[in-house]
Amino acid sequence: MNSKKPYLEHKTMRVGAPVRLSLEEALLVKEASEWLLSQPKFRMNKFGYHTDFSKNSEKIAEGYFLVYMEGKDNEVQDFENVPFSKKVHVNIRLKNVLGVMTKNNDGEAFVKDYGYLENVQQLQKEISRRFFRGRMNGDFLQDEPKVREKDFTSGMVALFMQSKKGFHDWFFKGTTATIRSQFARVTLRLIEEQLLRVEPAGQEKSKLDLSGLADAMNVRLSLMAYLDGEEYTAMGNRLIAVSNKLKEKLDTLDKRKQKENADGAGQTEQTAYSEPIYVVTDDEFYYLAGQLAFYLKSQSEAQQKKGDLLGPFFMAKRSGQLKRRIEEAYHLHRHKILLQYTKLNWALANVNAYQPDKEFQHEDAREMFLAGLFSDNWFWKKGENEKPSSEGENGHGEEN
Repeated sequence: MNSKKPYLEHKTMRVGAPVRLSLEEALLVKEASEWLLSQPKFRMNKFGYHTDFSKNSEKIAEGYFLVYMEGKDNEVQDFENVPFSKKVHVNIRLKNVLGVMTKNNDGEAFVKDYGYLENVQQLQKEISRRFFRGRMNGDFLQDEPKVREKDFTSGMVALFMQSKKGFHDWFFKGTTATIRSQFARVTLRLIEEQLLRVEPAGQEKSKLDLSGLADAMNVRLSLMAYLDGEEYTAMGNRLIAVSNKLKEKLDTLDKRKQKENADGAGQTEQTAYSEPIYVVTDDEFYYLAGQLAFYLKSQSEAQQKKGDLLGPFFMAKRSGQLKRRIEEAYHLHRHKILLQYTKLNWALANVNAYQPDKEFQHEDAREMFLAGLFSDNWFWKKGENEKPSSEGENGHGEEN
Protein backbone atom coordinates (compact mmCIF):
# COMPACT_ATOMS: atom_id res chain seq x y z
CA MET A 1 0.00 0.00 0.00
CA ASN A 2 1.00 3.57 -0.66
CA SER A 3 1.13 5.30 2.73
CA LYS A 4 0.39 8.64 1.06
CA LYS A 5 -2.92 7.35 -0.34
CA PRO A 6 -4.76 5.69 2.58
CA TYR A 7 -8.12 6.42 0.93
CA LEU A 8 -7.39 3.66 -1.61
CA GLU A 9 -7.34 0.91 1.03
CA HIS A 10 -10.27 -1.52 0.97
CA LYS A 11 -11.83 -1.62 4.45
CA THR A 12 -14.45 -4.35 3.92
CA MET A 13 -12.38 -6.92 2.03
CA ARG A 14 -9.96 -9.55 3.28
CA VAL A 15 -7.19 -7.94 1.21
CA GLY A 16 -6.84 -4.19 1.68
CA ALA A 17 -4.74 -3.47 -1.42
CA PRO A 18 -6.85 -1.88 -4.21
CA VAL A 19 -4.79 -3.45 -7.03
CA ARG A 20 -3.51 -6.99 -6.83
CA LEU A 21 -0.87 -8.47 -9.13
CA SER A 22 0.87 -11.78 -9.21
CA LEU A 23 4.63 -11.79 -8.75
CA GLU A 24 5.10 -12.69 -12.41
CA GLU A 25 2.90 -9.79 -13.56
CA ALA A 26 4.69 -7.35 -11.27
CA LEU A 27 8.08 -8.40 -12.65
CA LEU A 28 6.83 -8.01 -16.23
CA VAL A 29 5.56 -4.49 -15.46
CA LYS A 30 8.92 -3.61 -13.89
CA GLU A 31 10.86 -4.96 -16.87
CA ALA A 32 8.57 -3.18 -19.34
CA SER A 33 8.99 0.10 -17.46
CA GLU A 34 12.78 -0.21 -17.45
CA TRP A 35 12.77 -1.09 -21.13
CA LEU A 36 10.62 1.94 -21.99
CA LEU A 37 12.99 4.20 -20.06
CA SER A 38 15.85 2.94 -22.23
CA GLN A 39 14.08 4.04 -25.44
CA PRO A 40 14.70 7.38 -27.20
CA LYS A 41 13.16 10.37 -25.42
CA PHE A 42 11.16 13.31 -26.77
CA ARG A 43 9.92 11.32 -29.75
CA MET A 44 7.05 9.09 -30.72
CA ASN A 45 8.41 5.53 -30.63
CA LYS A 46 6.72 2.89 -32.76
CA PHE A 47 6.73 -0.65 -31.30
CA GLY A 48 5.27 -3.51 -33.34
CA TYR A 49 3.25 -6.28 -31.75
CA HIS A 50 5.48 -8.90 -33.44
CA THR A 51 8.98 -7.52 -33.15
CA ASP A 52 8.95 -5.84 -29.74
CA PHE A 53 6.38 -7.57 -27.55
CA SER A 54 6.23 -11.22 -28.54
CA LYS A 55 8.59 -14.06 -29.33
CA ASN A 56 5.82 -16.09 -30.95
CA SER A 57 4.59 -13.82 -33.74
CA GLU A 58 2.17 -16.40 -35.20
CA LYS A 59 -0.32 -15.84 -32.40
CA ILE A 60 -0.09 -12.05 -32.37
CA ALA A 61 -2.39 -9.84 -34.46
CA GLU A 62 -0.90 -7.25 -36.80
CA GLY A 63 -0.47 -3.80 -35.24
CA TYR A 64 1.78 -1.60 -33.11
CA PHE A 65 1.94 0.80 -30.18
CA LEU A 66 2.90 4.47 -30.35
CA VAL A 67 4.55 5.68 -27.14
CA TYR A 68 5.90 9.18 -26.49
CA MET A 69 8.49 9.34 -23.70
CA GLU A 70 9.24 12.67 -22.01
CA GLY A 71 12.92 12.72 -21.07
CA LYS A 72 12.93 15.20 -18.19
CA ASP A 73 10.78 13.17 -15.75
CA ASN A 74 10.88 9.89 -17.71
CA GLU A 75 7.11 9.85 -18.11
CA VAL A 76 4.91 8.38 -20.82
CA GLN A 77 3.03 11.45 -22.05
CA ASP A 78 1.21 9.93 -25.01
CA PHE A 79 0.18 6.40 -25.88
CA GLU A 80 -1.89 4.85 -28.65
CA ASN A 81 -2.69 1.32 -29.78
CA VAL A 82 -2.91 1.06 -33.60
CA PRO A 83 -4.38 -2.32 -34.60
CA PHE A 84 -3.28 -2.43 -38.24
CA SER A 85 -0.15 -2.62 -40.37
CA LYS A 86 3.00 -0.92 -39.12
CA LYS A 87 4.24 -0.07 -42.62
CA VAL A 88 3.01 3.12 -44.34
CA HIS A 89 3.02 2.82 -48.14
CA VAL A 90 3.16 5.96 -50.28
CA ASN A 91 3.55 6.42 -54.04
CA ILE A 92 2.22 9.78 -55.22
CA ARG A 93 2.67 11.35 -58.65
CA LEU A 94 3.09 15.12 -58.33
CA LYS A 95 1.31 16.67 -61.31
CA ASN A 96 1.93 20.07 -62.85
CA VAL A 97 -1.73 21.13 -62.91
CA LEU A 98 -0.87 24.82 -63.39
CA GLY A 99 1.43 24.09 -66.33
CA VAL A 100 4.41 25.86 -64.70
CA MET A 101 7.37 26.25 -67.05
CA THR A 102 11.08 26.15 -66.25
CA LYS A 103 14.33 26.32 -68.22
CA ASN A 104 17.33 24.06 -68.66
CA ASN A 105 20.96 25.17 -68.67
CA ASP A 106 20.71 26.08 -72.36
CA GLY A 107 17.80 28.44 -71.72
CA GLU A 108 15.22 26.19 -73.35
CA ALA A 109 11.78 26.33 -71.71
CA PHE A 110 9.85 23.16 -70.87
CA VAL A 111 7.00 22.06 -68.61
CA LYS A 112 8.30 21.39 -65.10
CA ASP A 113 8.23 17.78 -63.88
CA TYR A 114 7.82 17.26 -60.12
CA GLY A 115 8.35 13.49 -60.14
CA TYR A 116 7.05 11.09 -57.47
CA LEU A 117 6.89 10.83 -53.69
CA GLU A 118 7.92 7.21 -53.20
CA ASN A 119 7.89 6.87 -49.41
CA VAL A 120 6.49 8.53 -46.32
CA GLN A 121 9.79 10.26 -45.53
CA GLN A 122 9.69 12.08 -48.86
CA LEU A 123 6.01 12.94 -48.28
CA GLN A 124 6.70 14.46 -44.86
CA LYS A 125 9.70 16.41 -46.15
CA GLU A 126 7.73 17.81 -49.09
CA ILE A 127 4.77 18.93 -46.97
CA SER A 128 7.09 20.43 -44.36
CA ARG A 129 9.06 22.32 -47.00
CA ARG A 130 6.16 23.59 -49.11
CA PHE A 131 3.67 24.55 -46.41
CA PHE A 132 5.40 24.80 -43.01
CA ARG A 133 8.79 26.31 -43.84
CA GLY A 134 10.58 23.15 -42.63
CA ARG A 135 8.88 23.01 -39.21
CA MET A 136 7.11 19.67 -39.61
CA ASN A 137 10.14 17.39 -39.32
CA GLY A 138 10.84 14.36 -37.16
CA ASP A 139 8.36 13.65 -34.37
CA PHE A 140 6.43 16.90 -34.42
CA LEU A 141 3.28 15.90 -32.52
CA GLN A 142 4.47 17.58 -29.31
CA ASP A 143 6.04 20.56 -31.11
CA GLU A 144 4.77 24.14 -31.05
CA PRO A 145 6.81 26.31 -33.43
CA LYS A 146 7.69 29.84 -32.39
CA VAL A 147 6.48 32.85 -34.31
CA ARG A 148 9.19 34.44 -36.42
CA GLU A 149 8.40 37.63 -38.33
CA LYS A 150 8.47 37.31 -42.12
CA ASP A 151 9.34 33.62 -41.82
CA PHE A 152 6.71 31.79 -39.76
CA THR A 153 3.71 33.90 -38.82
CA SER A 154 1.24 33.50 -35.96
CA GLY A 155 -1.33 32.37 -38.52
CA MET A 156 0.99 29.61 -39.70
CA VAL A 157 1.59 28.53 -36.09
CA ALA A 158 -2.19 28.28 -35.56
CA LEU A 159 -2.60 26.21 -38.73
CA PHE A 160 0.30 23.97 -37.68
CA MET A 161 -1.34 23.28 -34.32
CA GLN A 162 -4.75 22.64 -35.92
CA SER A 163 -3.48 20.14 -38.47
CA LYS A 164 -0.47 18.41 -36.86
CA LYS A 165 -2.53 15.52 -35.47
CA GLY A 166 -3.98 14.79 -38.90
CA PHE A 167 -0.59 14.93 -40.61
CA HIS A 168 0.95 12.79 -37.87
CA ASP A 169 -1.76 10.15 -38.37
CA TRP A 170 -0.97 10.12 -42.09
CA PHE A 171 2.83 9.96 -41.78
CA PHE A 172 3.09 7.56 -38.85
CA LYS A 173 -0.10 5.47 -38.97
CA GLY A 174 -0.93 5.52 -42.66
CA THR A 175 -4.52 6.68 -42.11
CA THR A 176 -5.81 9.75 -43.96
CA ALA A 177 -9.19 9.90 -42.22
CA THR A 178 -8.12 12.74 -39.91
CA ILE A 179 -6.37 14.99 -42.43
CA ARG A 180 -8.65 14.46 -45.43
CA SER A 181 -11.39 16.82 -44.25
CA GLN A 182 -9.04 19.72 -43.44
CA PHE A 183 -6.17 19.37 -45.92
CA ALA A 184 -7.58 21.62 -48.68
CA ARG A 185 -8.59 24.44 -46.32
CA VAL A 186 -5.39 24.41 -44.24
CA THR A 187 -2.97 24.30 -47.18
CA LEU A 188 -4.83 27.04 -49.08
CA ARG A 189 -4.60 29.34 -46.05
CA LEU A 190 -0.91 28.46 -45.60
CA ILE A 191 -0.19 29.43 -49.21
CA GLU A 192 -2.02 32.75 -48.79
CA GLU A 193 -0.17 33.43 -45.54
CA GLN A 194 3.21 32.81 -47.17
CA LEU A 195 2.29 34.94 -50.18
CA LEU A 196 1.36 38.01 -48.14
CA ARG A 197 3.55 37.84 -45.02
CA VAL A 198 6.66 35.69 -45.66
CA GLU A 199 9.86 36.67 -47.44
CA PRO A 200 11.38 33.62 -49.21
CA ALA A 201 15.12 33.28 -48.69
CA GLY A 202 17.37 33.70 -51.72
CA GLN A 203 14.70 35.33 -53.89
CA GLU A 204 15.76 38.14 -56.23
CA LYS A 205 14.01 41.17 -54.78
CA SER A 206 13.87 43.18 -58.02
CA LYS A 207 11.34 40.73 -59.54
CA LEU A 208 7.94 39.57 -58.34
CA ASP A 209 8.72 35.85 -58.19
CA LEU A 210 5.94 33.47 -57.09
CA SER A 211 7.49 30.29 -58.50
CA GLY A 212 7.93 28.69 -55.06
CA LEU A 213 4.24 29.18 -54.26
CA ALA A 214 3.28 27.90 -57.71
CA ASP A 215 5.16 24.70 -56.84
CA ALA A 216 3.34 24.53 -53.50
CA MET A 217 -0.03 24.89 -55.24
CA ASN A 218 0.81 22.04 -57.63
CA VAL A 219 1.87 19.84 -54.71
CA ARG A 220 -1.36 20.75 -52.89
CA LEU A 221 -3.57 19.84 -55.86
CA SER A 222 -1.71 16.54 -56.38
CA LEU A 223 -2.06 15.55 -52.71
CA MET A 224 -5.75 16.51 -52.72
CA ALA A 225 -6.27 14.15 -55.66
CA TYR A 226 -4.39 11.38 -53.84
CA LEU A 227 -6.48 11.82 -50.69
CA ASP A 228 -9.66 11.69 -52.77
CA GLY A 229 -8.46 8.62 -54.68
CA GLU A 230 -8.74 10.40 -58.04
CA GLU A 231 -6.42 11.17 -60.95
CA TYR A 232 -7.25 14.87 -60.58
CA THR A 233 -9.43 16.72 -58.08
CA ALA A 234 -12.58 18.49 -59.21
CA MET A 235 -10.68 21.75 -58.73
CA GLY A 236 -7.74 20.44 -60.76
CA ASN A 237 -10.02 19.53 -63.66
CA ARG A 238 -11.67 22.95 -63.48
CA LEU A 239 -8.29 24.71 -63.49
CA ILE A 240 -7.12 22.81 -66.56
CA ALA A 241 -10.43 23.47 -68.34
CA VAL A 242 -10.55 27.20 -67.59
CA SER A 243 -6.89 27.70 -68.50
CA ASN A 244 -7.34 25.96 -71.86
CA LYS A 245 -10.54 27.88 -72.60
CA LEU A 246 -9.03 31.28 -71.85
CA LYS A 247 -5.90 30.46 -73.87
CA GLU A 248 -8.16 29.55 -76.79
CA LYS A 249 -9.97 32.89 -76.51
CA LEU A 250 -6.74 34.87 -76.34
CA ASP A 251 -5.31 32.95 -79.31
CA THR A 252 -8.46 33.82 -81.27
CA LEU A 253 -7.92 37.49 -80.44
CA ASP A 254 -4.32 37.23 -81.67
CA LYS A 255 -5.43 35.66 -84.96
CA ARG A 256 -8.02 38.38 -85.52
CA LYS A 257 -5.40 41.05 -84.84
CA GLN A 258 -3.04 39.42 -87.32
CA LYS A 259 -5.80 39.27 -89.94
CA GLU A 260 -6.61 42.95 -89.45
CA ASN A 261 -2.95 43.87 -89.88
CA ALA A 262 -2.58 41.64 -92.94
CA ASP A 263 -5.80 42.73 -94.71
CA GLY A 264 -5.39 46.42 -93.98
CA ALA A 265 -7.99 49.08 -93.35
CA GLY A 266 -10.22 47.83 -96.17
CA GLN A 267 -11.19 44.75 -94.14
CA THR A 268 -11.95 46.55 -90.90
CA GLU A 269 -15.70 46.44 -91.50
CA GLN A 270 -15.62 42.66 -92.11
CA THR A 271 -13.67 41.89 -88.94
CA ALA A 272 -16.02 44.10 -86.96
CA TYR A 273 -18.77 41.55 -87.57
CA SER A 274 -16.76 38.67 -86.06
CA GLU A 275 -18.47 36.86 -83.23
CA PRO A 276 -17.58 38.65 -79.96
CA ILE A 277 -15.54 36.86 -77.29
CA TYR A 278 -16.55 37.18 -73.65
CA VAL A 279 -15.76 35.84 -70.19
CA VAL A 280 -18.76 33.62 -69.43
CA THR A 281 -18.10 31.81 -66.12
CA ASP A 282 -17.03 32.66 -62.58
CA ASP A 283 -13.96 30.44 -62.98
CA GLU A 284 -12.84 32.38 -66.07
CA PHE A 285 -13.44 35.68 -64.26
CA TYR A 286 -11.37 34.88 -61.17
CA TYR A 287 -8.57 33.09 -63.06
CA LEU A 288 -8.24 36.03 -65.47
CA ALA A 289 -8.36 38.47 -62.53
CA GLY A 290 -5.38 36.61 -61.02
CA GLN A 291 -3.46 36.89 -64.29
CA LEU A 292 -4.17 40.62 -64.46
CA ALA A 293 -3.25 41.19 -60.81
CA PHE A 294 0.16 39.57 -61.27
CA TYR A 295 0.90 41.37 -64.54
CA LEU A 296 -0.08 44.81 -63.25
CA LYS A 297 1.78 44.50 -59.92
CA SER A 298 4.90 43.09 -61.59
CA GLN A 299 5.09 46.48 -63.36
CA SER A 300 5.78 48.07 -59.97
CA GLU A 301 8.94 50.16 -59.72
CA ALA A 302 9.45 49.26 -56.06
CA GLN A 303 13.02 48.24 -55.23
CA GLN A 304 11.77 45.12 -53.41
CA LYS A 305 8.97 43.29 -55.20
CA LYS A 306 7.39 40.95 -52.67
CA GLY A 307 4.10 39.16 -52.32
CA ASP A 308 2.71 41.90 -50.11
CA LEU A 309 2.31 43.99 -53.29
CA LEU A 310 -0.73 41.79 -53.90
CA GLY A 311 -2.18 42.47 -50.45
CA PRO A 312 -4.83 44.96 -51.64
CA PHE A 313 -6.45 42.30 -53.83
CA PHE A 314 -6.81 39.89 -50.91
CA MET A 315 -8.37 42.57 -48.74
CA ALA A 316 -11.35 42.52 -51.11
CA LYS A 317 -14.38 40.50 -49.99
CA ARG A 318 -16.68 41.06 -52.95
CA SER A 319 -16.13 40.91 -56.69
CA GLY A 320 -16.86 44.65 -57.04
CA GLN A 321 -14.03 45.46 -54.64
CA LEU A 322 -11.68 43.15 -56.56
CA LYS A 323 -12.55 44.96 -59.80
CA ARG A 324 -11.74 48.30 -58.20
CA ARG A 325 -8.37 47.00 -56.98
CA ILE A 326 -7.51 45.87 -60.52
CA GLU A 327 -8.62 49.20 -61.96
CA GLU A 328 -6.53 51.08 -59.39
CA ALA A 329 -3.49 48.93 -60.21
CA TYR A 330 -3.97 49.62 -63.93
CA HIS A 331 -4.15 53.39 -63.45
CA LEU A 332 -1.06 53.25 -61.22
CA HIS A 333 1.08 51.39 -63.78
CA ARG A 334 -0.52 52.21 -67.14
CA HIS A 335 2.41 54.43 -68.15
CA LYS A 336 4.42 51.21 -68.63
CA ILE A 337 1.77 49.45 -70.76
CA LEU A 338 1.23 49.89 -74.52
CA LEU A 339 -2.05 51.58 -75.39
CA GLN A 340 -2.89 49.11 -78.19
CA TYR A 341 -2.26 45.93 -76.18
CA THR A 342 -5.23 43.94 -77.48
CA LYS A 343 -5.18 40.97 -75.09
CA LEU A 344 -4.75 43.12 -72.00
CA ASN A 345 -7.48 45.56 -73.05
CA TRP A 346 -9.86 42.66 -73.72
CA ALA A 347 -9.11 41.10 -70.32
CA LEU A 348 -9.60 44.38 -68.45
CA ALA A 349 -12.88 45.08 -70.22
CA ASN A 350 -14.28 41.60 -69.59
CA VAL A 351 -13.26 41.47 -65.94
CA ASN A 352 -14.90 44.86 -65.43
CA ALA A 353 -18.10 43.83 -67.25
CA TYR A 354 -18.69 40.34 -65.87
CA GLN A 355 -20.74 39.93 -62.69
CA PRO A 356 -19.91 36.63 -60.93
CA ASP A 357 -22.38 34.68 -58.80
CA LYS A 358 -19.73 33.79 -56.19
CA GLU A 359 -18.15 36.58 -54.21
CA PHE A 360 -14.39 36.76 -53.74
CA GLN A 361 -14.53 35.63 -50.11
CA HIS A 362 -15.73 32.18 -51.30
CA GLU A 363 -12.92 29.59 -51.08
CA ASP A 364 -13.43 28.41 -54.68
CA ALA A 365 -13.07 31.98 -55.97
CA ARG A 366 -9.87 32.65 -54.03
CA GLU A 367 -8.40 29.32 -55.15
CA MET A 368 -9.10 30.16 -58.80
CA PHE A 369 -7.63 33.65 -58.32
CA LEU A 370 -4.45 32.16 -56.79
CA ALA A 371 -4.17 29.73 -59.71
CA GLY A 372 -4.26 32.69 -62.09
CA LEU A 373 -1.55 34.41 -60.04
CA PHE A 374 0.77 31.40 -60.00
CA SER A 375 0.36 30.14 -63.58
CA ASP A 376 2.72 31.40 -66.30
CA ASN A 377 1.44 34.87 -67.14
CA TRP A 378 0.00 35.29 -70.62
CA PHE A 379 0.38 39.06 -70.71
CA TRP A 380 4.17 38.90 -70.35
CA LYS A 381 4.50 36.69 -73.40
CA LYS A 382 5.40 38.47 -76.65
CA GLY A 383 3.10 37.99 -79.63
CA GLU A 384 3.98 38.40 -83.27
CA ASN A 385 2.30 41.79 -83.60
CA GLU A 386 2.68 43.40 -80.18
CA LYS A 387 5.04 43.51 -77.22
CA PRO A 388 3.51 44.08 -73.81
CA SER A 389 6.58 45.81 -72.41
CA SER A 390 10.22 46.45 -73.13
CA GLU A 391 11.37 44.29 -70.21
CA GLY A 392 10.32 41.02 -71.83
CA GLU A 393 9.69 38.91 -68.73
CA ASN A 394 7.29 36.06 -68.24
CA GLY A 395 5.05 35.17 -65.32
CA HIS A 396 7.81 34.34 -62.85
CA GLY A 397 10.29 37.09 -63.59
CA GLU A 398 12.32 35.17 -66.16
CA GLU A 399 13.32 36.48 -69.56
CA ASN A 400 11.44 35.12 -72.55
